[in-house]
Amino acid sequence: MKAHSPSNVTKILGILGNPLSHTLSPTIHNQFYQDLNLDCIYLVFDHKNPTKQDLLTLHSYGLRGLSVTIPYKEWAYEIADERDSYSNLMKASNTLVFHEGKIFSYNTDGLGAVSAIRRDQPQILESQEEHSILICGSGGSARGISFAIIEEWAEAKKSGKASQAKQIYILSRNEDTSNQLMNDLNLRLNGSAKVITLSNLYSIQNSIQLIIHTTPLGMLGKEQISFLPSDFILPSMTVFDIVYNPKETILIQDSKSKGASVIYGIEMLLYQAIRQHELFTNTSPTDEMIDKVRNKLYTKLNS
Repeated sequence: MKAHSPSNVTKILGILGNPLSHTLSPTIHNQFYQDLNLDCIYLVFDHKNPTKQDLLTLHSYGLRGLSVTIPYKEWAYEIADERDSYSNLMKASNTLVFHEGKIFSYNTDGLGAVSAIRRDQPQILESQEEHSILICGSGGSARGISFAIIEEWAEAKKSGKASQAKQIYILSRNEDTSNQLMNDLNLRLNGSAKVITLSNLYSIQNSIQLIIHTTPLGMLGKEQISFLPSDFILPSMTVFDIVYNPKETILIQDSKSKGASVIYGIEMLLYQAIRQHELFTNTSPTDEMIDKVRNKLYTKLNS
């Protein structure tokens, strides 16, 4: 890729988090800028304890938007001047856009996950399908993904197409946040969510069609273990691990060995980034550009 030489009007975008040594976000965004011939550059802001004033100062030097990752998603929501509906539902934001001295926050995680599911296993989100989904974890990512799924179901119910058998089960080590997530989901769509524990997990085994793992377990640099016992996974299930580095997490390996279908975390990373790109630039990449970036990401992870 030809190096980009910033001009006085170059839009500066980037990712804020800590640590960021393994982030693939610049690969996605800078490739889109090159393919769309945009005068933009996407940088890495590996920062400890940022302040709102830090961001406004960077904005004065040309910063126009930020992807936000661990551990600053809740902070990004709090410091924003205006927030989108998904951020308000999740109390967390993964995208900041700067305009005329104000900070606007968005959350594209849930939409990215739903897009990844729709691409690989579209039947899972079909309104007429009766199935249950197991969400592993109850943090910001779990909230974003489960709310996006609930929104799909709520719209289907409004049109009279929803199945009453649809259920989200929440499996988390944090009792407080899992109960809070359950209550919030049920406020949006009554009876749609329940908390499950490891002790009674097998009681729902045969009803689960999709497992979505949202915790840091298995991430590069974290403990390399699976959140779930391998004998819980059945060939009839699809397992979606949002951890994207390494590509083949322990959970993904276990799932493939059991004959289950898998969705790689890189798909969620890609689709949430596409929505961020649209917010940052008011442009959309073509399907060919998206496939090009996807291939580039998988090549990086396989190397």
